[in-house]
Amino acid sequence: MEPIETGRLYGWSLEMRLIDIARKLDKAEREPLSRCAHYFKKLQHHGYAAETYMKIGDLKALVLLHVETQHWEEAFALVEKYPEYKDEVYVPYAQWLAENDRFEEAQKAFHKAGRQDEAVRVLEQLTHNAVVESRFNDASYYYWMLSVQCLDIAQDNEEKQDAMLHKFHHFQHLAELYHAYHSIQRYTDEPFSSHLPETLFNISRFLLHSLTKESPLGISKVNTLYTLAKQSKALGAYKLARHVYERLQGLRIPSKFQEAIELGILTIRSKPFHDSEELVPMCYRCSTNNPFLNNLGNVCINCRQQFVFSASSYEVLPLVEFYLEDEISDEEATSLIDLEAPRSKRHLHGPLHKIIIL
Repeated sequence: MEPIETGRLYGWSLEMRLIDIARKLDKAEREPLSRCAHYFKKLQHHGYAAETYMKIGDLKALVLLHVETQHWEEAFALVEKYPEYKDEVYVPYAQWLAENDRFEEAQKAFHKAGRQDEAVRVLEQLTHNAVVESRFNDASYYYWMLSVQCLDIAQDNEEKQDAMLHKFHHFQHLAELYHAYHSIQRYTDEPFSSHLPETLFNISRFLLHSLTKESPLGISKVNTLYTLAKQSKALGAYKLARHVYERLQGLRIPSKFQEAIELGILTIRSKPFHDSEELVPMCYRCSTNNPFLNNLGNVCINCRQQFVFSASSYEVLPLVEFYLEDEISDEEATSLIDLEAPRSKRHLHGPLHKIIIL
């Protein structure tokens, strides 16, 4: 018999003897059984090691064995019966998922383990990856998840409440921006768009009003202005289109847009210097016509009412926020809202306006 085969048989005989010893030992003999389990682990006989740990009732060692060998289903089955070991399972499981680029599953695992800070950090990494890869719809969803995580932390931890509420509003804002920019990016980068010109016109205006001095990572002001210029011209807002093309001239234009923008600058000069009145946004609180581009942002220039937008068409919705007086109950407020608004004689033949109130 060859030496290698002899060694294998000798090793196998030792393992069989070790298995026989472990099964003959009484469960009260913890030390020798623990040593048997240790050698089973070294010999990579995880089934025999698990059997031995079960015999002596060492549940923590059994959990760690499943974690070390990445037998996650067995580990989760134990956690369902013994929840006190969830940290020993979910934290290394989340780390393993993150190392294998499965960040969304890792975030959920950290959340189950009660590790909110780690869950937020994983989500932030996941969001950054989505933005870098130009997956802006995914980035919007992850920022929304981040905002929800921050809200959960704010509810559970009073010391971090103010900081987490600030982050909640910040992440909600970013989720809105990336959700809107997803449509702009698809319009500028892909040959066809499923959006109507009016929708792209509204989205680009919403973004320009929402962007601060420094745009978030991945959001291009050039792409947004280029979209607004093209849709303004298509819809008859020629004065606005001229203004947007002038703004584009002061920016660094990518080579793929250079020719189209230069042609747009020339052709817009042949159009009349006015905008279509049908496109002018109106405030539903004070009935003031607002400019297409407003330095104040997405608010009315007259009454400072915050505009509420449709998440699909980005049109300004006829919604007005108001606060009840302290002495008015919810039931009385509901009955007042249901009353028909009074009309003066001069408006009897005019259109009826129904105010929808949040």
